[in-house]
Amino acid sequence: MHFSVNCVRMKRIYPFSDNVAICKGCLAVYHRHCFDHASKRCTRCARRRARRKAIMMKTEEEGE
Repeated sequence: MHFSVNCVRMKRIYPFSDNVAICKGCLAVYHRHCFDHASKRCTRCARRRARRKAIMMKTEEEGE
């Protein structure tokens, strides 16, 4: 069971449901219209990239 991250309705969705979009990077499940509305960008992947970048910057600062 999944919830579409971009959807305010918080309606359950499943990967095998009709009209879903699945991120190829992290396999997050979205309602297709929610994913399309978000310019087909996965919010989970964006958060993960930002977190990795912050960790790398902190590590570099500590190494100086």
